[in-house]
Amino acid sequence: MAYNVRYFRDQGAKFAFLTAVMPAVVSLSEEEIDFLFTVPGIITADGTEPQSGVRGEVGPRREQKVAPRAAQGDRHRQAAPDSVTAIIRAGLTATMIRKKYEEYPDHPMAFGGWKDRVDPQWVKADQARHDFFEKLLREWT
Repeated sequence: MAYNVRYFRDQGAKFAFLTAVMPAVVSLSEEEIDFLFTVPGIITADGTEPQSGVRGEVGPRREQKVAPRAAQGDRHRQAAPDSVTAIIRAGLTATMIRKKYEEYPDHPMAFGGWKDRVDPQWVKADQARHDFFEKLLREWT
């Protein structure tokens, strides 16, 4: 396997995950971040993947495992409901992107098909980033 394929499947997948989840993470307070690190399925200490128990799961099944514990943060005033929703959505999108990068094609001829599968997820991540910066601009003006 070529170096660039190994790189995209490993480091590229981690960087893609972090890029996609970053807008939601930077919008959290210190208390919310501390709380979310305690929620199984949200994120590991190194920040590159969901905690054990839900790695590789994407969609409603994973959300059903994560959402009840994350909602406790709202009840105990450890996390705002909007923050919990944003981090779960960003985490789901980022996980889907990471999984696509882990499936980076071996051959350049397969790149177009791979790109067509990952692009819709980047559209979601880009919208979240746009929304985050738009919110910041409103707060600063």
